[in-house]
Amino acid sequence: MFATQTMTARAAQIGETSRSFAPREPEDIQASALPKRIADLLRDAQRTAREDRGEAERRIQEAMALVQREGLRLLEAAAPGELDRGGLAPWQMRRIDAHLSANLDGSVRVTDLAAIAKLSVSHFSRAFAASYGMAPRDHILNLRLEQARAMMLDSAEPLGRIAIACGFSDQAHLSNRFRRAFDISPNAWRRQNLRGAAASADPAYA
Repeated sequence: MFATQTMTARAAQIGETSRSFAPREPEDIQASALPKRIADLLRDAQRTAREDRGEAERRIQEAMALVQREGLRLLEAAAPGELDRGGLAPWQMRRIDAHLSANLDGSVRVTDLAAIAKLSVSHFSRAFAASYGMAPRDHILNLRLEQARAMMLDSAEPLGRIAIACGFSDQAHLSNRFRRAFDISPNAWRRQNLRGAAASADPAYA
């Protein structure tokens, strides 16, 4: 009888412990506070398990050391103040820049960039704006326009091919975006700047 009561009480205790460690809704925690938050949770689990699960305690201690060490490493790798203002970490920016550089001639989706940064789309968009000073779409457009201007000066390619190479749907799309950004058509800008470059290179203009 006593054994049965003891087992029943123990089962109730285990059930209560299981409920206390049930998964919680995700919390919006700043990256700088994440290592301490994880360590605190593991420390609570350690106190619960110490009574009869020595091996679990040892593994939890190892996990705490790992989380704290790796968390500090990531924080030290970030630029000063970057995480505090909610921006992207340097490693995220490097991966995003590399992806954009390699895929500027095709479709670049914000969802793909968010996945590269390992963030939700909404969190990524806010962090991106904090780091780059503009929304992802605006930054991508600026990169395409700058690449188009470079190609117009460095090659004899027609505008239609330049437009496709820079990720625009066609020449009209490039012309529309170019005029909005620089208040001049691509052809006029090209002629103007090619004349300027030729004049600078010709000794007769010295």
